[in-house]
Order: sequence, then structure tokens, then C-alpha cells
Amino acid sequence: TTYCLLLSRTSRGAIYYTDFEQYPPQGWSNIGGYWQSTTGYKGSGLYGSDDDGGIGWTSLYYYNTLVSSYSSLWFSVKVRYTSGSGYYGLAILDSRVRSMVTIEITTWGTLEGWLYTRAGWNMLYSTNIPNYDSANWYVIVVNYTYSARTLTLQAGVYDVLGNLLVQGTWSVRFTPGYIALEVDDVAAVFDDFIISVSNPEYVSFVNIPAGYSVE
Repeated sequence: TTYCLLLSRTSRGAIYYTDFEQYPPQGWSNIGGYWQSTTGYKGSGLYGSDDDGGIGWTSLYYYNTLVSSYSSLWFSVKVRYTSGSGYYGLAILDSRVRSMVTIEITTWGTLEGWLYTRAGWNMLYSTNIPNYDSANWYVIVVNYTYSARTLTLQAGVYDVLGNLLVQGTWSVRFTPGYIALEVDDVAAVFDDFIISVSNPEYVSFVNIPAGYSVE
């Protein structure tokens, strides 16, 4: 028999989390697209289909709380492609919701970073995802730091077992405002979205008695 006694949370890095079990989730807004509840990775998820109605002819579903006060932030989501040919993943919007930086998986198997402004699209980064399979769920994890009007991003794509498949780092002149889900010429399903001030990939346990372990 295994007993768990006096386990309590001493700190929490997450400032927001949703598994999209309730739809619509409170505090979210969309710019373009068709969004609805669907079957997710576990339980319900969020389905999004592009209609070119958002920034840069994408479609966006964003958490409508400003993150501009944070100089460093982590955010992550599980995502699975459904149909179309294009891009799906995460985006960072400016506070006026006019420009954005995207961190996306493509249907041809790359992780890409793009900047969209009134001048149009500018590619920031691109690298291949090994053994990409559009039928798979993937986890995108992004960490940014913001200093002197420069946004430095480190983005990774993982499988659902936690194996890192690819990772990249790039910088751009951009001031973050909101975190969004994004689809461009595709439909995709999203689940387990988190925004955190610390790395959400790890849960730390302290003061475990001798002879005990945690699974």
C-alpha cells in the first residue's frame, strides 16, 4: 500500500492554465476563424479553423489578459493537425492586436518563427522536425525574455512522451502583449494551454522522507 501524507503546494509558477474542458473558456477572444469544442488529447479540446479573418490573414484565439509586465515568460500547448496545408501553433500579439510573432508547426514538417507587421510577413527561423507525422499530437513550449525592446525566444517541439524533437532560438524587435493560439490555412485541435513565470515542464518535490519516491 502506498500512502501520500501531508502533500501541499508550496509555490506555483503558472499564472494561467486551461484544458479546454469548458467552452467557451472564460477570458478569451477570437480574431477570425471558426472555433468550437471538440475531442482533445484528453477529454475536450479546442478546434480552430482558419478563415483569413485575423492578423496577417490568419485566425487567432487569444487569452485576453496583457502579459506585457513580464520580462520573462513560458507558455505551452498541445496541438494536432486536422486539415488543410499551412501553419498551426502559438503567437505573441502586440498590445494593440495589430502585429505578432508566430511560433508554428507547418504541415510540411518544420518549426518556424515569423514576424507580421503592416509591412507584411518576415521569417525569423525555420528548422525541420525529425520524423514529422501530421497525425501526431505535438507539444510546443516557448520561453521568451524581453529587454531593451528586444524579444528573445527559445522554442521547442516535443512529442507527448516529453522527448525533445527540435529546438531553436531567435530574437526580434517586438513588445509582447497577449498570448494566442493560431491557425493559418489549416484546422487544428489544441489542448492543455499554460502560461507560467517558471518552466512548466517540471514539477519539483521537496522534503521527501528517506526511502520514499514520487511517480
